[in-house]
Amino acid sequence: MSKHQADDCSGNTSKKLCLEFKKEWLTGWSVATDLPHASGQHVQLGEIFEFSESRGVTCKICVKAGATSEWTSGKTWTDWKVDHLKKHLGQKAHVDSVTKLKNQSRGILKSMLTESKEEREMRKEIAQRQQATPDEVKILIDNVLLAIKINSSMLSVQDIHDHGKYVKIPESWRSKNYAFEFSECVNSVVKTEMFTDIKNAAYHTLIVDESTDISVSKMLILYMKYRNENESIYKTMFAGILKVIACDSLSIFQAIQNFYIENGFDLNKMVMFTSDGASVMLGKRKGVAALLRQLIPHLSEQNCVAHREDLGLDDAWKNIPLMKEIETLLKTVYTIFCRSSVKKAKFEELAKAADADVIAFRPLHEVRWLSRNFAVNALVKNYDTFLQYCQEKVEEDNDPVHRYCLEKLSKPELHVAIGILNDVLAELAELTKILQRSVLSTVEAFQFAKAKIKKLR
Repeated sequence: MSKHQADDCSGNTSKKLCLEFKKEWLTGWSVATDLPHASGQHVQLGEIFEFSESRGVTCKICVKAGATSEWTSGKTWTDWKVDHLKKHLGQKAHVDSVTKLKNQSRGILKSMLTESKEEREMRKEIAQRQQATPDEVKILIDNVLLAIKINSSMLSVQDIHDHGKYVKIPESWRSKNYAFEFSECVNSVVKTEMFTDIKNAAYHTLIVDESTDISVSKMLILYMKYRNENESIYKTMFAGILKVIACDSLSIFQAIQNFYIENGFDLNKMVMFTSDGASVMLGKRKGVAALLRQLIPHLSEQNCVAHREDLGLDDAWKNIPLMKEIETLLKTVYTIFCRSSVKKAKFEELAKAADADVIAFRPLHEVRWLSRNFAVNALVKNYDTFLQYCQEKVEEDNDPVHRYCLEKLSKPELHVAIGILNDVLAELAELTKILQRSVLSTVEAFQFAKAKIKKLR
């Protein structure tokens, strides 16, 4: 095409091509099209399009609707033709943008009247989130990271907030959906940094335990103990929870192997495998440790020392008849109050009248760290008040359960035994807490246990 032809293209026909965009098109041409505020009207192209030398042609409607296309960022051609603008009006992106703006302009009230309870709550939650200041969000993130750094529960974040005299965590941030979203964002960063440290460490220990969630699905909880390249202090960090098909050794072994492959960990850097003493974990021939040792010849295994202490305590407890008598008493006392708010309120009222401090009675579990110490300590603290409570209940209605407790509590030998047991369990509970330290070495654990045994003797 000659220069004369290109300059002459602004005539009445739109079929001719031009080397440059003609701004006269925006005012000299009109089209019948739908707009967000009207339908089928004749409007000038300038009401829909605008042109700049730097960006080219943009569609005002697509830009306002937030559409993703060249017409929002700027459209250019080597050869210009007014028909290019007209064709855009029939494209799906433009039609959708017009529809979107129409719904926004006339459908707000209708949507508010017809929205469900869940949609209304979500709308309010989003509005509350938008009111949060960046400083509040930053404070919350810093406190979550601090809780992770000191291996503390997420429940401690509010305590950290209160201690620092910061703002309270907004109610909208405590919703389940936001909590999951927030945790996932923080977790993606923390997990990446932690896994990078583990990969760079010369070696690590894998700590596992079986569990069952509320839906009775089999789960495997993983912790890793490692030391950074330039540090002398060991860290014990939560690595994840794996769902397993079954709790047999082969299923657990395959779950661990897949976890290492998916996260790029070197299986040969595992130098110790720690778990409870169950045969499925530490069985000599078919346990998980034995299967791992086939791939990692240098692997050593260890039964969790805190768990072994509690199992030893459980075995000793069973062999002494007086301990079984105390165990039955503790379970009976807890059963009296655990499901009766009336009895609990009356007991507290009696304690208040006697000007005595009361702590809640605690359950006694078969294998739960510190549970025996908590249960016995609660009985010792409430001993006199509970004895008086049982006397009143027996006098009122001669209840057999309270009569049984009254008979046991009135025995001098049982009272002395509970007091001694409380002192012993306090020492063992202290040892249990020491053995759960993340930076504890094997030599230190041995020395602490040796000193505690000497003290008890």
